[in-house]
Formats: sequence, structure tokens, C-alpha cells
Amino acid sequence: MQKQFQETMRQCGRARWPDVIPYPVFAIGAHIFLDDCPIQCGPTAAIPGSYKFGRPPPAERRADAVLTCDGQGALPLTAQAGDVALFVSDVWHRRCRPEKATPAGSSCKCITPDATSPGA
Repeated sequence: MQKQFQETMRQCGRARWPDVIPYPVFAIGAHIFLDDCPIQCGPTAAIPGSYKFGRPPPAERRADAVLTCDGQGALPLTAQAGDVALFVSDVWHRRCRPEKATPAGSSCKCITPDATSPGA
């Protein structure tokens, strides 16, 4: 268990939020897909559960070709026109590399205001 904890700390820079305590969500991201977004277009990819670490990826790992957190890799958010993807805004995410020279497609990205911000 100690070894797993140390590896998680190395990968993610912090201990994971305990699952028995509800995680406070302050902002939700939404991608509204106006065009199809298959894997070839280089969709956004997110690492499930990474928001529970409460911080961005460690600086020395942000450029990693294959970013993981707590053993979990990124999952691409492929979609068809009209789909909507909702996610906690603190989830570790980035654009996948396009497989070929294709337009990225159109999507509308919306973020709810942070409830802790003045005037929110």
C-alpha cells in the first residue's frame, strides 16, 4: 500500500481525494459538438478521476506524450455532431494528436463560473 501511495504521489503530485467524502465541484466544462469529432481529428482526452487530486499535473510531467494519473490514462472524447460532453473543469485534459491533417471540427466550449469567484 505504501509503495502504491508513493507512486501515486510521484505521478500525480498529491494524494487522491478520499472517495468516502463528497468532492466539491465548483465549475463544470461542457463541449457542445457542432461537427463530428472522431479520433482522427484529435479530440480532447481526459483522465477519469484526475480531478480528485485537486491540482494540475506536476510541471515536469505536463509535456509527457502519455500522461497518466494514478495508473489511469487519458480517454478521448470522440463525438458526433450534436453530442455534449460534460466534465469537472479540474480534470486533467488535453487535445489528442490528430492522426492526419484534418480540421479539428467545431465545438462550443462552455465553463460554468467558479462559485468561489467574486461576483459569481
